[in-house]
Amino acid sequence: MFPLDVLSQTVPSYQVAGRFGVEVMGLFYPRRAAVEPESNRLIPRAELTGLIDLPTRFEQSVRSPISRAALHDQALACRPQGEFFSTDELSGVQIRRDQDQCLIELVLTRHENPDGEAAPRDLYLMLYVEEGNRPLRRLELQFRGRWRDFRGNEIALTEPVAVTQLIEVTD
Repeated sequence: MFPLDVLSQTVPSYQVAGRFGVEVMGLFYPRRAAVEPESNRLIPRAELTGLIDLPTRFEQSVRSPISRAALHDQALACRPQGEFFSTDELSGVQIRRDQDQCLIELVLTRHENPDGEAAPRDLYLMLYVEEGNRPLRRLELQFRGRWRDFRGNEIALTEPVAVTQLIEVTD
């Protein structure tokens, strides 16, 4: 039997437990009008060892179906539709798995910018998905918004800051 610290260095905990696991990373790029809104691409994990220009990647490739088999060795790159700015901050709120569906809820905090107007940005999400023991058929990305003034006071925005994105996963 392996010591737990050796095992945790080589195998993520959700794989040891045989359960679902997901990692989400948000990246803001300067806005480019030519990129197709609300679209997804699969990127081989081996290509993610260095710098990657996601806007160019989206421009030079076409949307393709997302298969469960492809999720094992590829990252899912998503471009949600919405208005994003250089002062925005993205954080995860909850990830919920129910049968063959997964809901990922994210909060985008808009910061008041006393120095002028924030620059427009495109948001890209990188998702690493391990479906575990049960097949995954659909991912849903939901976005809530918060407003934070320069004093640190926050209020919830009544309108979503981005369109809910549904990603169907095929066999």
